[in-house]
Amino acid sequence: MPPSVPGASTASRLTWSFATLFALAATHDARADDRDAGTTSLDAVIVTGTRARDRTVLESTSPIDVLDQEDLRRAGAVNGELGSALQALLPSFNMPRQSNSGGADHVRAAQLRGLAPDQVLVLVNGKRRHVSSLVSTGAKIGRGSTPVDFNAIPISAIRRIEVLRDGAGAQYGADAVAGVINVILDDAPEGGSLDASYGAHHTRLDPIDRRLTDGQSAFVAGTVGTGFGEDGFLRVGLEYKHLSPTNRAGFDEIPPWDQTPDNLAL
Repeated sequence: MPPSVPGASTASRLTWSFATLFALAATHDARADDRDAGTTSLDAVIVTGTRARDRTVLESTSPIDVLDQEDLRRAGAVNGELGSALQALLPSFNMPRQSNSGGADHVRAAQLRGLAPDQVLVLVNGKRRHVSSLVSTGAKIGRGSTPVDFNAIPISAIRRIEVLRDGAGAQYGADAVAGVINVILDDAPEGGSLDASYGAHHTRLDPIDRRLTDGQSAFVAGTVGTGFGEDGFLRVGLEYKHLSPTNRAGFDEIPPWDQTPDNLAL
């Protein structure tokens, strides 16, 4: 019989214990990985273009874009304009800046999928948004229509936007031929936010040999919410916008025989 080594039995038991613990830990990690692999992450639930209450973007039979607050913030909208953010994020959304178009310079018409502005249904929390009182008679696009003023909707008060890029006349009516844009407002009962931005144009105008700084834009927005009781809440917001004009006109070349005081004053 070989001689017994003191402590050999204890060392063997310790080695066996460590091996058992290592095996159990490996089994636990493998089961955790299996659970993670089998876990299904829920997609964004939509409420536009469907009558179901649990329809997600992936399950929708129509093409739907969902834009959240972070998407609108990253779009870099000029002076907090919702129309500029949507035009940057949605290829099918068109909202050009017009000039010499009367009131259409201020209330810009928007198109979806290249159709008329009054064929786009705009909803706010699922309710129809009223159109503007301006009839675009001198506009370059959508002449004769009464579009919705997207820039009148505060971008800081929006939680997400659902855009249905398909005709939905059977569900919403003839004004949804181009699609539906559903603006869902922020309903967080607590918390708030504060955003501010400033910009300007600085360039050299060669015809008059000057450096110009104009077109200053300032934007400040703040929101705050508080809860009331179990289900009630109050959320308020404030926005301030200021946009200065730009001027790239050169010197007025008035002929010498026409340099009257009235003409020079212009």
